[in-house]
Amino acid sequence: MVILSRNREIQCGEYVDNFYFDNNVWVGIRKSEGIWEYQEGDDDETYLSGGYVVDGNSVIDYDGCFELPREVEAALRELGYSIEL
Repeated sequence: MVILSRNREIQCGEYVDNFYFDNNVWVGIRKSEGIWEYQEGDDDETYLSGGYVVDGNSVIDYDGCFELPREVEAALRELGYSIEL
């Protein structure tokens, strides 16, 4: 799993960091709101979203699914967070 590209855009007045992976997965991170989104290709059935809680630069909790997808962890690390779960 490799990040192919990354961009930042404004959606509804908030910055969203978008990550595109070599396995056809997209991850969007809204740092200001503590929200993550995940989707495989164009398939709406594989869409997940949830929240995350930080303490300094460490992600200490999350919600939305049983196990945080690897791509979401990689995107959060790319943004400078460590994962302390």
